Amino acid sequence: MGIMRRIFVPVGQGAFYIERFPYGVNVVYDCGSVSGRSSSFSLQGRVKQAFPSGDERIDIVFLSHLDTDHINGLEELLRGCKIGKIYLPFLDDSEKCILLLKKASEEGKRAGGDLNQDSEFIRKMTEDPRSAVRELNQEARVIFVEPKDLDTRPFLRERTEVIGGDRIQAGEEIPLCDWWRYIPFNVEHSSRKREFEHYLKEDDINSMADVLKALREGDKGTIRRARAAYKKVRGGINANSMAVFSGPYKGGNAKARIEGYFTAKKSQCIYFGRLFSAGCLYLGDFEASRKTDWEALLESLSDQNVLFPDEVGCIQIPHHGSYHNFNEVFLDESMIPVISAGYTRDHPSNKVLRDYAERGLFPFVVTQEQSTELVIECWYS
Repeated sequence: MGIMRRIFVPVGQGAFYIERFPYGVNVVYDCGSVSGRSSSFSLQGRVKQAFPSGDERIDIVFLSHLDTDHINGLEELLRGCKIGKIYLPFLDDSEKCILLLKKASEEGKRAGGDLNQDSEFIRKMTEDPRSAVRELNQEARVIFVEPKDLDTRPFLRERTEVIGGDRIQAGEEIPLCDWWRYIPFNVEHSSRKREFEHYLKEDDINSMADVLKALREGDKGTIRRARAAYKKVRGGINANSMAVFSGPYKGGNAKARIEGYFTAKKSQCIYFGRLFSAGCLYLGDFEASRKTDWEALLESLSDQNVLFPDEVGCIQIPHHGSYHNFNEVFLDESMIPVISAGYTRDHPSNKVLRDYAERGLFPFVVTQEQSTELVIECWYS
């Protein structure tokens, strides 16, 4: 019998999750935080605490998306660990431009709409992930996950195939060993990109390239008009956040239980001492509240013989517990709900917490305090 430990590292407003298998096999999902440094917390300290030796190997790193709070610890991992493969959502030039604009929009209140608040590494990761990684770690191989476009092509039930040496399709199975696998999945809505381009042209901005140039040069007038166009898009522009299922192959004998959570409340006792399915669904900032996106994810899992929620014993609630990304199916007590959130933000949503409380449940909120670290033990035979 083997044991895997799933660790939700306390990084506050961010995400850093580790799965530790026997024989030094490690898998990481996201590594970032925007919770400020304090006497008891720093992201760099948490990364070094998780991988202290300096020569540990991480076989796979999954990046849900390229927002700062999900990737700004990756630089530390690349410098201090041997990394095999890094999977992240594929972004075309338009999506890179949109992401940079989104970052500028978020920082515009304090930075005048430029990109100076992000580190050079994060800017490089947005524009050219492969080069950014190669500068710090020659061994790591970057593999892009091509999203399912829910607007322009049918969602096929056939198993997807590898597109090329550095890309796979959303829903493609990634085997870790004979008994464990990962399934990444992300979507895009190309119609929203076309709508954004339409609004740009209405404001005399001819192309995404013009927006990208304005962002690099700090052209505040063009940035302001582009942000106004960005806000007009119905439903917003999908951040292309990538969900990942982690679990055993169907038919394998694998279960999970909570090993440690030091600040447990009485309302959380329902989860202790119970056995859960060993699978976990990491959702990053996935827009699970959007019916088309959620159904596409479930269909992709079904294509790989993963039934939800039967084979998902733990679920990471997306976007730090935001109600806008929440789906009521998460309230199923057969799954351990986990939220990563900081102290000073509006996350998790009070409505999400009330929805759980009304059912006599309470999610595990992993903040930046060490005592909120959640450890789940999975064993298989």
